[in-house]
Amino acid sequence: MQKKYICLLKVMLETSKEFLNSHELAEMSGISPRTVIRYIKELKDSAQEYGFVIHTLMGRGYQLEITDRDRFKNAISSEEDEEVTAVLFRLLLEQTCKLDDLAELLHYSRPGMARVMEKAEQNLGRQGFRLLNKPYVGFFISGNEIHIRNYLYHLLENLSMEKTQKLFGVSSVQIEQIKTYINGELSRKSVAKSAENEKFFLRYMFAQAGRIRIGKTIRTDYFANISQTAHLQSDMDAALHIMNLAGYADCPEADKEIETIYLALVYRQAFWQNGLADAIDEKNLQFYQELTQRAFERIKANYKVDLLQDDILVNGLILHIASNFSRYLLGMETENLFYNDVLETYPTAYYYAMEVAEEISAWTKLSLSKYEISFLGMHFASYLERNLKSKQWKCAIICGSGAGSAKLLESRLRNKYQRLEIIGIYPADEMESVPAEADFYITTFTPNGEKLKGKTWIELSPVFDIKEQIALEQLLGNLNGHPGWNCRGVQKYFLQIDRGMEKQELLEHLCGLCEKKGMISRHEANGILGREELVSTEITEGIAMPHGLIAGASFLVFALLKEPVIWGRTEVKLVVLGCFQRGDERMKEELEYLFRLFLNESDKQELLASRTAEQMEEYMGEYYGK
Repeated sequence: MQKKYICLLKVMLETSKEFLNSHELAEMSGISPRTVIRYIKELKDSAQEYGFVIHTLMGRGYQLEITDRDRFKNAISSEEDEEVTAVLFRLLLEQTCKLDDLAELLHYSRPGMARVMEKAEQNLGRQGFRLLNKPYVGFFISGNEIHIRNYLYHLLENLSMEKTQKLFGVSSVQIEQIKTYINGELSRKSVAKSAENEKFFLRYMFAQAGRIRIGKTIRTDYFANISQTAHLQSDMDAALHIMNLAGYADCPEADKEIETIYLALVYRQAFWQNGLADAIDEKNLQFYQELTQRAFERIKANYKVDLLQDDILVNGLILHIASNFSRYLLGMETENLFYNDVLETYPTAYYYAMEVAEEISAWTKLSLSKYEISFLGMHFASYLERNLKSKQWKCAIICGSGAGSAKLLESRLRNKYQRLEIIGIYPADEMESVPAEADFYITTFTPNGEKLKGKTWIELSPVFDIKEQIALEQLLGNLNGHPGWNCRGVQKYFLQIDRGMEKQELLEHLCGLCEKKGMISRHEANGILGREELVSTEITEGIAMPHGLIAGASFLVFALLKEPVIWGRTEVKLVVLGCFQRGDERMKEELEYLFRLFLNESDKQELLASRTAEQMEEYMGEYYGK
């Protein structure tokens, strides 16, 4: 666990207060409240693994609960974290490492290294890398070189610049020469440089130099012609000069152009604000227009929606892709704090965005992270907001006794549902006074009969939990003429996989089962597998949702894994294979129900706690009110 998280956990552990809010935590930890909120969110994703839970109570703040003392103690042991980090640096910066050499590094016995190596392997696994060990050779890391460099950069964030220089054997004189050269280049172009941007560039430069030194270069042609299409020639000249100053003598001549383009893209990302400082000329614009058009044609073919007529959406998306393309090429990501909101509120927008991400990944040969996909999804969410033709429904709240709970419920409904007009609160014994314009009734008690004055009713509590929210939205869907999950939900299958498999093998296995049953064709199975290679489909910690569009009837396969599998950059215990018939309107409804379940931490953990396929099916049935 990183030191930044350990510091926050220790503050929560040592406080005498029951709850601490973000401002209190910020003051005690020496960071900003916004950073506290981000760290808490990240900690919650791995809390179960490290033996703790963070409770959030609106208006009071956060509370730490330790569920497994041994695992928690290991998690906050900064000394052990430093040992694991030392091993990771050695693995990342040497071709191979023998166990005896690593034991000597930490002054451990060979048996004592077991736990450190296990934690190092877990850390690498979460990033999608594999730690391999060959007899007479030693340990080495297998994974995408671009992603390995990004991971090395994040490890370097925890080191001071002085320690980083020492680790890579670069002198202060060299660093000053590089800084002076960059300052001159940027001053000549009237570009301001911040200290953070400078550190960003230098850390990536160190990561690149360290990997090249052990023969790990980028062996791919996906940078081909980028200097022409993105007008990077000036930045390439700067990158080449910096490489000479830093002493990149180990870079093979055959790989030098690709590595120069890589460093030029990093340079651009650091100092040119994602490319926004450059004008997008006609040649570049055509490339992004064609990419966007191909994606929209896929959406039209797969989802029967023509989006090319919306100029705001099209132009906004083109500019977004253009200004972020260098980051896509480098496999970088920026956290989207609204990821859950986009996924839960606009599931179809997220899936439209995955079509665009697939087009981008086909060009870059790197998969986009879930956060980058959700940024694309926000453009589609904006489109849906502008074009949503939902009726403004009117309802009346009917209370049994006392209006206090009804008023609290009214407040929560007004905050959450803008398309719901509440025309008033009425006692149950005064139903005659309720205006006839109400489309349905919300009650705080259980009436007799299916109808109330001839109209539909739904009972809600002032707590208005997630299941009640689902029930209300299902009712609104029924009013719109779109019956909910219980009435028209797609077929669902539940199974358990007892044998440990790698991601690709597991997905092949699931597609093969569906193909044998005649539910999908080999061509459709290949489409699912091909898409997964371009866009990894982990939805949240512990759950992945690969999907594809098919000619036959829609269905979902819930596969519970006895042994978790690394999926993208997370560990997954449940795989939900979604196969939807082209044009099936139920897709949106199914995704909304599923995403609400997956994004509710307590409900998700209860689902993942299932030990058999039968338990999982039973839980899903209860969740949907079967």
